[in-house]
Amino acid sequence: MKFVAIVIILFNITGLASAQTPALVAGVGPTMSLSAGYSYVSVGLPSSDRVGLIGPEAALTVDIRPNLGLTIDLGYARRSDVLGTTRDADMLSYMAGPVIYPVRLRRFRVDGHALVGGARITGVAPVSGSSPTIGYVNDVSWAVGSNVEFRAPGGNQAPRWS
Repeated sequence: MKFVAIVIILFNITGLASAQTPALVAGVGPTMSLSAGYSYVSVGLPSSDRVGLIGPEAALTVDIRPNLGLTIDLGYARRSDVLGTTRDADMLSYMAGPVIYPVRLRRFRVDGHALVGGARITGVAPVSGSSPTIGYVNDVSWAVGSNVEFRAPGGNQAPRWS
């Protein structure tokens, strides 16, 4: 008799626990993505050849509509001991702009972006007969480009692009 009572109690508890309620939405808002990478920039210095700078780059994209987003891009590239002067050259770039998605399918999308911002470049200019001159400049920078993205099969937890 005790066994029957325990089974009845367990069925009543599990019946309450498995009651179906409507699913709650976790949240609604813009989709955000962060990307990071490594960049190489070839910079021309006065009275010398070009110098290659390398360093990290990161971008944050916020999709505010299904076919429109905004991107912020920040990059820093550097090289030490430029032209044997023991001085460094570097470039800091900061840009932002719109991103459009002309093609958006379930596992494939194409985007185009146009970014505008600024850049601060420091460098060394060799001067014959004396120590090198160090200078910097702030100027407008821009970038135009596109991406093609493929979503890997599986991973159904990720939101769909379409």
